[in-house]
Amino acid sequence: MKKTALSFAMATLTLAQTPGSEKRAEFEVASIKPTATKDGSFTYDFPPGGRFTARNLTVKILLQAAYSLEDHQISGGPDWMTTAGFDIQAKAAASAGDVPRGQVLRMVQALLADRFHLVLHRETKQLPVYALVVGKNGHRLMPAGSNVGQTQTRMGQLIVQKMGMAELARILALDLKRPVRDDTGLPGEFAFRLEWTRGLEESDPGPSARPSLFTAVQEQLGLKLEAAKGPIEVFVVEHVEKPSEN
Repeated sequence: MKKTALSFAMATLTLAQTPGSEKRAEFEVASIKPTATKDGSFTYDFPPGGRFTARNLTVKILLQAAYSLEDHQISGGPDWMTTAGFDIQAKAAASAGDVPRGQVLRMVQALLADRFHLVLHRETKQLPVYALVVGKNGHRLMPAGSNVGQTQTRMGQLIVQKMGMAELARILALDLKRPVRDDTGLPGEFAFRLEWTRGLEESDPGPSARPSLFTAVQEQLGLKLEAAKGPIEVFVVEHVEKPSEN
């Protein structure tokens, strides 16, 4: 497996590409300090003008944000990578003008390489997933109507007027903390309502009238979540350092 330093990888993969320019996308100035936040909360934002601000952000969350990764896609690294929080104030050069979000994310990637000395490589691993399939008695989904309303999401509730199965699989993965693969074979889009108690395992009876997500998917949608394995791209952290303050 070829291992690539993040700083070199960005030189070929994540440059801010502009006609006639090979300059890497990076912030002009960046302040990084250990956080003073004690309550465990964190925030990050992308204000206008190519800026990035964060409060109590760990390196793991920073890596997730910079590369649009899920928790299960990050492997390796020291324990402090998930516990030590940092406050970050960074901005692009004033001459950069209106900087797109994607370019700011590439700047965050550069920040990880330059200030945290992050080195990583990518691997494809066979990891546990859930396969979303049609139950033995058939699905209970209704075809999406012509009058399409907004999808409503609350804690343990999903009210949908129009959604395909691939999108449903992605939403289920957020609650299950594991990738969900759409194996239903159902084309098109559907309307449905799904209610469950968050955080319950498959065998938990549940503390309320709402069932676990596994039971809700089966009883309310006529679908089923089955344990399986599948290829998942993983970012493996080889080296990372706490940055010096400035």
